[in-house]
Amino acid sequence: MAGYPSLSVPMGHANGLPLGLLFMGTAWSEPRLLALGYAYEQLTQARRPPAFSASPAAPARRH
Repeated sequence: MAGYPSLSVPMGHANGLPLGLLFMGTAWSEPRLLALGYAYEQLTQARRPPAFSASPAAPARRH
């Protein structure tokens, strides 16, 4: 509502958890933010595809 666009990009990991970097701009600065975010992602290659661990077996249902 305030008119300040933002863009979050992957920055790395700490203790197995993903970290993000937030770019914020002034009103109508979306093209610049997208260019900065894209350049940062290409330079750092910090994004890792998600890895899902096996979930525990569901408990049996009681009737």
